[in-house]
Amino acid sequence: MSDVAFDETLVVMDKSFQTKEEVIETLAARLIEKGYVKPAFAGAVLERESKFPTGLPTKPVCVAIPHADPEYCIKPCLAVARLTKPVKFGLMTNPSVQVDVSMVFLLGLHKGSDHVTFLCALTEMFQEEKYLKDLMEADDARKLASMIEKGVSMREGKT
Repeated sequence: MSDVAFDETLVVMDKSFQTKEEVIETLAARLIEKGYVKPAFAGAVLERESKFPTGLPTKPVCVAIPHADPEYCIKPCLAVARLTKPVKFGLMTNPSVQVDVSMVFLLGLHKGSDHVTFLCALTEMFQEEKYLKDLMEADDARKLASMIEKGVSMREGKT
């Protein structure tokens, strides 16, 4: 998966959140704890999300890919939350529309072609209904992390 830090410790499974802010803050705390992003990362993500929403109307569940500007990233990373009940995110293509998001992929990326490749691979995965369904049915964090790593790696090789 390029050089993006990601493993089962960066997966939050089947937790209930009231707001997108809670999800982002929880995932960001894990990335901060690992030293992958700067302490101001969560605030920067929330600020960016308020201006440029990242909700995607994928099927069978909607996803969001919140992120901050590269200056908040120390090491490229990913943290993922699979939610027990969806939270509202603004739609990427129409910020006035809200979508019910069930999976959040919080990205900490630098600029550069490797990370464009990673992001393209990730968004390609989101277009496959069976893949998202399988992620929603994964038994545990280790399995979910493995599925994401394999899915991204396979698609990175294609690009």
